[in-house]
Amino acid sequence: MKRHYWLLSGVLLLFVLFGIGNIWYDRTTTEMDESQVGLNEMKGTVQEVSAQLMGTINSDVQSFIYLYEPNCKLCMKMEPIINASAERNGIKLQRLNLHKYKNVRGLKNEKGIPLIKFYKELPAVAYYKNGWLIAWTEGDKSEKIYDEYFEHFRFGDEDGHDS
Repeated sequence: MKRHYWLLSGVLLLFVLFGIGNIWYDRTTTEMDESQVGLNEMKGTVQEVSAQLMGTINSDVQSFIYLYEPNCKLCMKMEPIINASAERNGIKLQRLNLHKYKNVRGLKNEKGIPLIKFYKELPAVAYYKNGWLIAWTEGDKSEKIYDEYFEHFRFGDEDGHDS
């Protein structure tokens, strides 16, 4: 009987510690999110960010959105490279924290095509125009690749030529 009592007590203790760990992790992640808010960061309530995101995507003006998670090591490594490349190419890069705004992953355009959940790895940079995801690049790529990506689309049309 004592053996079952100790086993049950141990399992219960593990659940309590796991719960406390999750609460601590969520709190530190939220604190990190707020401290890492950068230039052109989409922020507000989930509804506000969803509306801002859909407005940006549906605009007839080209839009580039940087999708990241604050605890993603590859995102932290690539962000300076991506930001420098966007700046060199005159691109205004909107930032979207996918950890904080998980609900936006389900957004679709008027044809029912997913607008956010397309990438295989983060970070991802998506190019949108008139409600459509036109192109994206993702992951650990060279600065040259990001430069070519931004340069190709900076003119505002899908074939990379000034109209």
